[in-house]
Amino acid sequence: MSIKFRLVKNILFKVIVFVFSFFLIIPLFLIFFLIFKKGISVINWDFLFSIKIPSLGSKDGGILSHIIGSFLLIIFATIISVPIGILTGVYLAENKKSKLASIIKLCIDILQGVPSIIFGLVIYIWIVNTTKRFSGYSGSIALAFMMLPVIVKATEETIKLIPIA
Repeated sequence: MSIKFRLVKNILFKVIVFVFSFFLIIPLFLIFFLIFKKGISVINWDFLFSIKIPSLGSKDGGILSHIIGSFLLIIFATIISVPIGILTGVYLAENKKSKLASIIKLCIDILQGVPSIIFGLVIYIWIVNTTKRFSGYSGSIALAFMMLPVIVKATEETIKLIPIA
């Protein structure tokens, strides 16, 4: 009796979860459909590869400068974070029991849990407020701080996988 009740209850909850999931996915597909329907008519070669800066309310302009800016932001963040992350990961893998390694591990764990908005606010206060101007470099530094824990952990774990000869 108890097993049949559990099986029936299991099937009932599976059906309930499936029905609710289905009804929650419908708005998502409607949003995708609306974006596709209204957006596909705007995408053309001029939109993708034009550097014209649009004025307020106009439909002119392109996204090439935005794509290039995003690419440069990622390149600069990689140039900043990869050497520091690899060196730190190697240090942590080779000096497991030192006091400095435990402090660095704690800092990396804390950095890994910080939301990206906090990184942006801290870099805004440190760089943008002190220089009194916006720049792509400040975004690159914020992104580098976000990339750093991932690179350190990946490097450390990869080096730990190498067998000691």
